[in-house]
Amino acid sequence: MDGSTIRGLVLDEQDWPIEGASVSLSALSPGGSAPDIAQLSSGAGRFTWAGLVEGRYEVSVRVVGFHPASAQTYAGVLTPARVDFHLTRISPAGRPHVEPPAAPLGGNPDEQVTVELDEVGGDVVEGSND
Repeated sequence: MDGSTIRGLVLDEQDWPIEGASVSLSALSPGGSAPDIAQLSSGAGRFTWAGLVEGRYEVSVRVVGFHPASAQTYAGVLTPARVDFHLTRISPAGRPHVEPPAAPLGGNPDEQVTVELDEVGGDVVEGSND
């Protein structure tokens, strides 16, 4: 193995992978260096930086719709670093973020749920189980 490695995952609050998150790296150790280009997380939310000089790094993650995050880590030749991120969604101004239910309201996968939104603010004005 040549150099050090930093790998990790970018996940949302419910541990779902986030594809296409911009992951960048900054060297914090004297004499260290990091690639000048960000990479995108895979469909499984994975990222990997390999062939790095041993030392301290800051890993930063940004993706539209989520708060950015960063973490510091040490990557050694014999001790690759693992940095996982759990990003939180940015809510529209003044409105709390509400997750959709994981299953239909009644728990029956064949049940259909109808929700009507008002045209101005997107507020739920009526909901019913059909």
